[in-house]
Amino acid sequence: MKKERGVTLIVLVVTVMIIIIIAGVIVGVGLGQKGQVKEIISATEQSFHDNVKDALLILQTDYTSKEEYVEYLKEHNYLNSDGQVEVKTLLKSVDCEYGIGKGKNDVYILTDDLNLTYYDKNGNAKELGNLGATMEE
Repeated sequence: MKKERGVTLIVLVVTVMIIIIIAGVIVGVGLGQKGQVKEIISATEQSFHDNVKDALLILQTDYTSKEEYVEYLKEHNYLNSDGQVEVKTLLKSVDCEYGIGKGKNDVYILTDDLNLTYYDKNGNAKELGNLGATMEE
């Protein structure tokens, strides 16, 4: 009689179970509360905030008055009438990359006192600091 070769059902089930266990461990480590994926996203967002802040500071170097600076930003369409920073226009002007773009609701607001605040798509605010600490009123 000829011997038949092949994978038995038991071996197949055991192999699939091992693959499922390994995949579960990998996903748990990557997406857990202190997972690397969350850390990477957070670092990317912070880098983007820093790019926006740095671009505004670069443009600020020629101005000593807050009012003149805000008028300059509005004249060049870097800031709209609601105080929202036009991020794409701003970052292109100083050759910075723009890019996590999470949606139309993500905005940076620059007040007349030059306080920069980021509002995410859920409306959560993150204070990014005052850009006019050394400027005249």
